[in-house]
Parts: sequence; C-alpha cells; structure tokens
Amino acid sequence: MSDDAVDVENVGTPEKAGETREGKSVTLIVLADTAASADGLAGAPPNYHIDTMGTISQLVDEARAGDALGLAIYNSRRHNINRIAVSIMLQRYEGIDYGDDQLTALSRLIAGVMARHGLGDDALVRI
Repeated sequence: MSDDAVDVENVGTPEKAGETREGKSVTLIVLADTAASADGLAGAPPNYHIDTMGTISQLVDEARAGDALGLAIYNSRRHNINRIAVSIMLQRYEGIDYGDDQLTALSRLIAGVMARHGLGDDALVRI
C-alpha cells in the first residue's frame, strides 16, 4: 500500500493476511512496542510495523484484522480488539528512545489512517 504522504513497504501479501473484521468498523488505532523486525512478526502480524529507521511495513491490509492484539475490555465490553483496530507496532529496544525518523513516519501513518477511517484523536490508544 502506498499513501500520497507515506511510503509503505508490503511484507508478504497484506490483502490476504490476517482475518476478516466480521463487518466491524475500525474505531481504534493501537500502538505497541516490539523488539522484533517486521519479518519476525509473521506469526501474529499487526497491520503495520515501523522500524527504528522509520521504514513502515504493512503486514495486514487495513480492510482486514491483524492478529497482534487479542481480547480486551473496551467501552465496558469484551472485544477482539484486532477486529476494531488498526494495529501499529513500533520497533524499540529496551532503554532506547524512538528516533526522529520513526516518530515522523508514525505521525504521517496515523494521520493517513485517521483520515481513511474518519477517526479523531480519541481513537489513538497506546498499550
């Protein structure tokens, strides 16, 4: 996938990866840290991965649910958060801060996801 403002590299076949959203709309953007590379997340892929150099990789198409988040309580109900969220994993090693290139890439990616799904700042969640 390539957005006008953001370069995104596909890992595998994002349009076939993940699971169906089962008719649910995207209502959240969930950010989490990982020490793994994008290739290392194939077993439980998020929608996106941003490495320490700011390279954005798409593992699962936004139309499909990633498999990185699991079940959680949201709005007082138990949900499979994968079905209602675009998941973004940020590569980060313990004791190391995010780099400027990584934060710039994240900002641009979030802006695009918010625009495509009609989301506001309240949709952004960090776990």
